[in-house]
Amino acid sequence: MGCCDSKIPHYYDKPKRTEPISRMSDFVIEPANFVHENPNNFKSVYLLSNQYLGKGLYSEVRICVHRKSQVLRAVKIIHRIGLKNQSDTLFREVDIMKSLDHPHIAQVYETFQDKKNFYIVMEYCPGGELYTALAQYCRFSEKLSAKVIKQICSAVAYCHSRNIIHRDLKLENIMLESRNIGSINCKIIDFDTATFFEVDRQVRGSFGTAYYIAPEVLEGPYNEKCDIWSCGVILYMLLSGRPPFDGDTEEEILEKVKLRDFSFESNEWKNISEDAKDLVCLMLNPNPEERISAIDIVNHPWVQQGSKEEIKEEVVSDLLGKFSSFTTTNKIKDAFRTFIIAQVLAKNELKELSKTFMAFDKDGDGLISKDDLMEQYKEAMSELSESEAENEVESLLKKLDLDKDGYINYTEFIRGAIDNKKVLSQENLKQTFKILNISHSGYISFKQLKEMLGARLVDEDLWQKILDDVGHGQEEFIPLKKLQDIILEDF
Repeated sequence: MGCCDSKIPHYYDKPKRTEPISRMSDFVIEPANFVHENPNNFKSVYLLSNQYLGKGLYSEVRICVHRKSQVLRAVKIIHRIGLKNQSDTLFREVDIMKSLDHPHIAQVYETFQDKKNFYIVMEYCPGGELYTALAQYCRFSEKLSAKVIKQICSAVAYCHSRNIIHRDLKLENIMLESRNIGSINCKIIDFDTATFFEVDRQVRGSFGTAYYIAPEVLEGPYNEKCDIWSCGVILYMLLSGRPPFDGDTEEEILEKVKLRDFSFESNEWKNISEDAKDLVCLMLNPNPEERISAIDIVNHPWVQQGSKEEIKEEVVSDLLGKFSSFTTTNKIKDAFRTFIIAQVLAKNELKELSKTFMAFDKDGDGLISKDDLMEQYKEAMSELSESEAENEVESLLKKLDLDKDGYINYTEFIRGAIDNKKVLSQENLKQTFKILNISHSGYISFKQLKEMLGARLVDEDLWQKILDDVGHGQEEFIPLKKLQDIILEDF
């Protein structure tokens, strides 16, 4: 194969949560609670642009504008005529996307359907495809390539830890949050071929794109390591500007993929470091069982060195202070805060916090552990003893880890790190009411509130407890002014 024999390092196996949340007091409102089917007609809620972001045989992706709030979003339109009896695939795509909470995975906001189409409304990334950016620059520097592959593989590691295989990772399915290549921020999209897998059990089905598809996918059952092969192809292309397996036809390309033969003999590779080549070899290892994992890619020395970003000590100290003062009150306030963070705040407002989250997440799996927090405390609060730091970290985990899984996920981090007055500003609440399509009557029914906040996913007893917590009594409707007062209580 013309490739070095590299040994795969192994960093850790993170334990997974086994106990479901069952107690009422443990119920946490998360971004997924707000993603549900909107019963209104899509075009009455959104203005559909003529600008296409992508187009397939039976689907298209276009820019749309939320009519009331004027927020730009992307919408994937799937034509029923092409879906046939595969609607379960569509629902699986939405279920997978709504379950993912990672800064480098595009968000899904809501869905619609009518007689002709299904609509999935998603985050809009104005930077366009990574493919277009690479075509513009021909190839990326090692430092920029390391940064990109770290972002992608952190998201992939997060998916794999949740037993999700993407199965179609490629440059065209990596979007950029902005056109500024210097502060590149990637988002993985298009989970329509993604699937759940079980540990130690392989899946079947030939999905993917010729240049990127793993050879084992063409030959029979496979596991999540097929995503790593695709990421290896992406890294090869970022560094050299050309695919490792090429041909004039799709058949020629697939034959070369099956041979698993690639080289570093072209001129583009002459000045590429051995460490970079080493990682490509680990990712394009022909044996899936010996192929490197996503989390180990993030922790590879070449990636760590090339993507390292320092956070100022005062920023860390300020964040730890905000974490310490973070409190939760009633569920309605928590719901609106979470909704605003997930669906209202502009992405540029969260950009620095997203970078800080990734820096706190030392092992790059999309979750902040007790050890990650301890490391930050030791660096920023050097005056604390080991036991004092541990007490502080345990206290923070108890407050920030709202779903009680032992880790701080992305939204939990943002909830603790962002200023409440900024989140619950009059402008953000105004935008929230517009997006939630609350009527101009000045009132909202509790039934409507429940549906808007996705609380229909919650059993009736728990919803009643939530309403009791805000003292609604037996009223059917609540004035928006009263709702706003409940949300802004203590601020």
